[in-house]
Amino acid sequence: MSRRCEGSAGYLGRRIAIACLHDLDDRALRDIGLARSQIEPASGSWWRFVCSPSPVACG
Repeated sequence: MSRRCEGSAGYLGRRIAIACLHDLDDRALRDIGLARSQIEPASGSWWRFVCSPSPVACG
Protein backbone atom coordinates (compact mmCIF):
# COMPACT_ATOMS: atom_id res chain seq x y z
CA MET A 1 0.00 0.00 0.00
CA SER A 2 1.39 3.40 -0.91
CA ARG A 3 2.02 6.06 1.71
CA ARG A 4 -0.79 8.14 0.31
CA CYS A 5 -3.25 5.25 0.68
CA GLU A 6 -1.96 4.49 4.18
CA GLY A 7 -2.44 8.13 5.14
CA SER A 8 -5.99 8.14 3.81
CA ALA A 9 -6.77 4.86 5.57
CA GLY A 10 -5.38 6.25 8.82
CA TYR A 11 -7.45 9.40 8.52
CA LEU A 12 -10.63 7.47 7.76
CA GLY A 13 -9.92 5.06 10.61
CA ARG A 14 -9.58 7.94 13.06
CA ARG A 15 -12.83 9.50 11.82
CA ILE A 16 -14.64 6.17 12.27
CA ALA A 17 -13.19 5.80 15.77
CA ILE A 18 -14.30 9.33 16.67
CA ALA A 19 -17.82 8.62 15.40
CA CYS A 20 -17.98 5.35 17.34
CA LEU A 21 -16.78 7.02 20.52
CA HIS A 22 -19.27 9.86 20.16
CA ASP A 23 -22.03 7.24 19.97
CA LEU A 24 -21.12 5.97 23.45
CA ASP A 25 -22.81 7.41 26.51
CA ASP A 26 -20.78 9.15 29.22
CA ARG A 27 -20.76 6.07 31.46
CA ALA A 28 -19.34 3.85 28.72
CA LEU A 29 -16.67 6.45 27.97
CA ARG A 30 -15.80 6.64 31.66
CA ASP A 31 -15.49 2.82 31.73
CA ILE A 32 -12.76 2.99 29.10
CA GLY A 33 -11.08 5.91 30.81
CA LEU A 34 -12.19 8.77 28.57
CA ALA A 35 -14.12 11.98 29.02
CA ARG A 36 -16.10 13.29 26.05
CA SER A 37 -13.59 16.15 25.68
CA GLN A 38 -10.78 13.60 25.20
CA ILE A 39 -12.28 11.73 22.25
CA GLU A 40 -10.52 13.54 19.39
CA PRO A 41 -7.08 13.70 21.05
CA ALA A 42 -7.29 10.05 22.08
CA SER A 43 -8.37 8.85 18.66
CA GLY A 44 -5.00 9.74 17.17
CA SER A 45 -3.15 7.30 19.39
CA TRP A 46 -5.42 4.29 19.73
CA TRP A 47 -8.12 4.40 17.07
CA ARG A 48 -7.10 0.93 15.84
CA PHE A 49 -8.22 -0.63 19.12
CA VAL A 50 -11.60 1.07 19.33
CA CYS A 51 -13.26 -0.05 16.11
CA SER A 52 -12.72 -3.30 14.30
CA PRO A 53 -10.57 -3.27 11.14
CA SER A 54 -13.57 -4.29 9.05
CA PRO A 55 -16.11 -1.67 7.98
CA VAL A 56 -18.42 -0.84 10.84
CA ALA A 57 -21.67 1.01 11.16
CA CYS A 58 -21.91 2.94 14.38
CA GLY A 59 -25.26 3.70 15.88
